[in-house]
Amino acid sequence: MDTVRRFCTHVVRFVSTIAMDPHLYFEQSWNAEIAAIQSREDLLRRMDQLVTWVDAIGLSNNQRRRLDAALIADGLPAFSWMRDGRGRAAAKE
Repeated sequence: MDTVRRFCTHVVRFVSTIAMDPHLYFEQSWNAEIAAIQSREDLLRRMDQLVTWVDAIGLSNNQRRRLDAALIADGLPAFSWMRDGRGRAAAKE
């Protein structure tokens, strides 16, 4: 569960950075919600929503590569892999 939580936190931080969220409202709001989730199922559901939403905002290839590199550097799965249904299924096991 910790890995999924860290993955979500990293993705939120990245989106906050590219969205130029100077007061960190987006990042703080999402991270507080992610931190408060107690059940594995709810956390996985939130991860699915986050991955789907971030995928829909249309990151450039360069932004996606930067996000993947940041996640991998912290020992987390790449966002590109999590976009794939197999990646999400593996996270749920």
